[in-house]
Formats: sequence, structure tokens, C-alpha cells
Amino acid sequence: MTRVIIEKSLRAKLVKLKQQAELCDEAGQTIGLFFPYEPQVTKLPPDVESPISNEELERRLKEPGGCSLAEIWAELEKS
Repeated sequence: MTRVIIEKSLRAKLVKLKQQAELCDEAGQTIGLFFPYEPQVTKLPPDVESPISNEELERRLKEPGGCSLAEIWAELEKS
């Protein structure tokens, strides 16, 4: 993916958008689409109850550890 740095004035307009938008030039020709960034959702919908408490989830998120993708592949290749 190519990264494009935008000017502050355009940024101010784009951050207000809550849904995708078609970006057009002065002649009305489509030049692309904009999809607002949506941070990863960590909360469940109100009608869903998790068997794990929010405190436990927070504790687990802060725990060090894990494996790199290379380590996971190496482990899978052993099987």
C-alpha cells in the first residue's frame, strides 16, 4: 500500500467523516475512496456477556510474551 501525507486542512475534513467517502477532483471525477480508520474494538456488544471479566482481559493484554510469526511457522513445520 502506498502512503500519502495530506495537508492539515484536508485532514481536518477527513477526521470528521464516520463512513466511507468518495474523493473527487474539481471536475467531479472520482480519484479515490476514503475509509475512516477504525481502531480495534475490544468491547463486546451490550447484549453479549463474556465469561472473562474486563479486569482479566486488561491483565492479559498487559502480559509480556507471545511468539513471532517466524516462531509460529517453525513450530508448525515441526508437526
